[in-house]
Amino acid sequence: MSRLMWQPSPDRIQASNMYAFMKRVNETYHYDFTFYPELWEWSVNHLDQFWQMAWDFLDIVATTPYETIIEHPDKMPGAKFFPGARLNFAQNLLKHRTETIMKSPGINIQGYSFRI
Repeated sequence: MSRLMWQPSPDRIQASNMYAFMKRVNETYHYDFTFYPELWEWSVNHLDQFWQMAWDFLDIVATTPYETIIEHPDKMPGAKFFPGARLNFAQNLLKHRTETIMKSPGINIQGYSFRI
C-alpha cells in the first residue's frame, strides 16, 4: 500500500502556476475546478479550449499567427498544434527572465546588451 510522502501547503498550492492556470480556466469557461484531476479531464476532452488557454496563459509571442489551434486532433500521434504559427523559441523562453535566471550557469548574458 502506498502512502503520501509529501503534500504542498494550501498557500503553496495557491501560489503555483498550475493553480493560476486552473483559476483562469474557471473564470473563462465558468467551471469550478478545485483539483488537478478535474483540470486534466477537461484538458483531454476539450483540446481546442485547453491549447488556446495554454497559448494565452503562457503569453506566447508569434511573428505569424497560427491558422487553427489543432489540426487532425483525432490523430494522436500525428496531430499538428498551431499550424502556420512562426515564433522565436528563445524569445518566448527568455521573456520572463529574472536576475536569478540571468546569473544562472548556461544563460550567462551579463555584460551584453540585447533586446528580445
